[in-house]
Amino acid sequence: MTPPGALTRDPLPRLVRRLAIPSMVAFASHTAFNLTDTWFAGRISTDALAGLGASFPMFFLIIAVGAGLGTGATALVARALGAGRLRLARHLADQILGAALLVSLALLAAGWAATPAFFRMLGENSLEFRAAGTGYLRILFLASPFFLSVHVLNAMVTAAGDTTAFRNAMFCGAVLNLGLDPWFMFGGFGLPALGLSGAAWSTAAIQAAVAVFMFRRARRHGFFRPWRPRALRPRLRPMRALVRQGVPAGLNLGMVGVGILIITWFASRFGQEAVAAYGAATRIEQVALLPCLGLSTAALALSGQNFGARRPDRVYAAWASAILHATGFLAVVTGPLLWAAPQAIRLFSDDPEVIRAGASYLRIAIPALWAYAVMFISTSTLQGLHRPMIAIWTGLWRQVLVPIPLMLAFTRLLGFGVEGVWTAVVISTWSGALLVLLALRREFRKVLPMP
Repeated sequence: MTPPGALTRDPLPRLVRRLAIPSMVAFASHTAFNLTDTWFAGRISTDALAGLGASFPMFFLIIAVGAGLGTGATALVARALGAGRLRLARHLADQILGAALLVSLALLAAGWAATPAFFRMLGENSLEFRAAGTGYLRILFLASPFFLSVHVLNAMVTAAGDTTAFRNAMFCGAVLNLGLDPWFMFGGFGLPALGLSGAAWSTAAIQAAVAVFMFRRARRHGFFRPWRPRALRPRLRPMRALVRQGVPAGLNLGMVGVGILIITWFASRFGQEAVAAYGAATRIEQVALLPCLGLSTAALALSGQNFGARRPDRVYAAWASAILHATGFLAVVTGPLLWAAPQAIRLFSDDPEVIRAGASYLRIAIPALWAYAVMFISTSTLQGLHRPMIAIWTGLWRQVLVPIPLMLAFTRLLGFGVEGVWTAVVISTWSGALLVLLALRREFRKVLPMP
């Protein structure tokens, strides 16, 4: 556990690693959930694998809302802690948890109602594909209160410099999921086979357990002491601050969900095999990006606390250190990923068309890994600097305005096939990364002497 005040005084490269590595393990455990679900879905059928992949844009709404609340919580609580205002940090924690529970109920109702229409929108597909995806997605929406609570509780302990709690919880959850997934999906010990829905029930149960654990850990850091449920009742001032910080981050990730939906729609024009390939390939891509996600968590906590402590020089140094770490890691992993792309897809499906399309995605998308690293770390730094709106415009640019015309041109005018969809993803991602870099440079120039 990071001692109080350490984020504003200890050497930054060491702090970046100290915060990033536990976060990376936590993200790895979360990715293991997805990999486990994807692997077992592939054992059921290509339709089940495609239903799982097609569900991701809608499921990403839960992730986007939770991450928006969590990012806003980290920025606000970290700044209060950096300024030495512990009472304010505790008050913010109460308000943020209350907001998360209220929002989760609205998300549950909307997601449950919209799921059937979402699968109809994807066009003519098999009944098994629609049934599998609908059942899986509706159960995940039922678990919205647990997902959102975990996000905001983790944000509070991260703001306090503790990234090990979430790591431990998610690691245990990923191990448990290895046993629950096949039991729920294929049945046994008195439980009927639930198919793809079993993966969702497993995830929901584990998220509930993680939420309880993270609440107990937050109390160890002084939050929710004393525990007064009435303190969760929303009040205008903290809600306004949370909206200012959290909504842009949520909209930014919401744009990612829209982008995934756009890619899924264009991929579905080339058959369910292309949708299944995209779902499997992006799971592998997530593994390659795990260190970058951990580094972005470190950048957010460090920039938030040092900005609150009026140390802009350390904010810049933390960003630079995180970028350097990400560059070194990606230089090591991209070669093996390029070579082993077909073998990696084969882990999830033995359908030759799924393997071909998935391998082509991985090979084309490798240059985008550096762009993702730049965007993750730079956007987190901007959040710590309380400049969240930039992420919205960047997300709109790279998820909607650039990819749609590119995909139309590459697939319909030039006839590139599904590879045209993958190429548009790379170009759009790099354009977004460059916009974020320009915005971050402008913010740094306001507080630091920059060349």
